[in-house]
Amino acid sequence: MAAVLVARGTRFVGAQADSYPKTTITAEDYKFDLPTTIPGGLTEITLDNQGPSEHHAMFMLLHDGKTVDDFKAAAKLPDFGALFGVSTAVGGPGSIDPDQKSTVVMDLKPGQYVVICAIPDEDGMPHYQMGMLAPREVTAAAAAGTEPVAETTIDLIDFSFENLPAELTAGKHVWKITDTGKELHEMGICKLSPGVSFDQVRAMFLAPPPDPLPQGRRHLHMRLRLSQAVARRSSHWPELRP
Repeated sequence: MAAVLVARGTRFVGAQADSYPKTTITAEDYKFDLPTTIPGGLTEITLDNQGPSEHHAMFMLLHDGKTVDDFKAAAKLPDFGALFGVSTAVGGPGSIDPDQKSTVVMDLKPGQYVVICAIPDEDGMPHYQMGMLAPREVTAAAAAGTEPVAETTIDLIDFSFENLPAELTAGKHVWKITDTGKELHEMGICKLSPGVSFDQVRAMFLAPPPDPLPQGRRHLHMRLRLSQAVARRSSHWPELRP
């Protein structure tokens, strides 16, 4: 499983490997290991999931006048929406399974961020309440970068995908993923298990959840190969692999 989170802007998938400053985030249960500062501007971010659980890395830019302590206080509340009262989601490498990596090029502006994993555990507790909450500063860009050359631009709008290719060839691709909708959106490309049809998958998505949800239920019984979680008005350039 691989994924990218995008917030109000643009991200690239499959960018040129040596074109941008690089930052690696290592995820375990339940902590992040990453540099104390991250270069701003166009930056290649890789999430390396070395834990036994699914993780992502969501960059939250603190609002002007808000502090890390304000964010931590909001993070203790049961309502995930409280985080958006003190910060804005700008995306990041999205959800991946254990022993997988997800790479995305982000255009980060300087400021104070908090990197979180909002995926819940089997009891419904988000991982950021279990230790996956890392304040980090994004510094000014050393030089102006050039956007990756993308094969296509896919826009996540309310509520559909625009310019999504009908077919894909095997191998790496560069896509520009943009969210211009009013909502936070995520794009997932799923490789179906043998014998599973699209109609079955659609039925899983559209089926109402049981009440209450059974303990330990996973999001979906399939393998996500790419999940682009894109914050509003932002763009990502994630890397697609066969």
